[in-house]
Amino acid sequence: MESYDDAMAEFLADKVNIRLALEIAERIEEVRNTLDRTFWVRVEPKVRQKLTSSEDWRICLHKDKTGKEIDMFGGLAIFPEYPSRLYLHPCIANLDLWYGIAWSQVMKRPYPLPEATKLYDTLQDDGYQSENWWIGYKP
Repeated sequence: MESYDDAMAEFLADKVNIRLALEIAERIEEVRNTLDRTFWVRVEPKVRQKLTSSEDWRICLHKDKTGKEIDMFGGLAIFPEYPSRLYLHPCIANLDLWYGIAWSQVMKRPYPLPEATKLYDTLQDDGYQSENWWIGYKP
């Protein structure tokens, strides 16, 4: 019995279908980016609706370098209205929907404050991972 994967590969490789298969393959990354951005645009108002508004914090979609397009990794973050140079904030982001606490800039240990180290230790004990911007996240 032929598997689905075998049947699909045979179908796409057929000379009648190969041109369409190649065209789809060329555009699949663009389609994925469009779907990812659409997801974040739809999630953002729902998050705003669920969270109590505060004058001290703002909810932001992650933007690309131009500030016009949603970053390809998407994401929402809650930022202080008047941030200092370095701060921590709640965040959901990435293609795999990471959530956790992120730094305002890339940080490496040892952290500048003992409270940040304590938070890091607590998050690690609770199964969170850390990486570059994240003091603790879960995929």
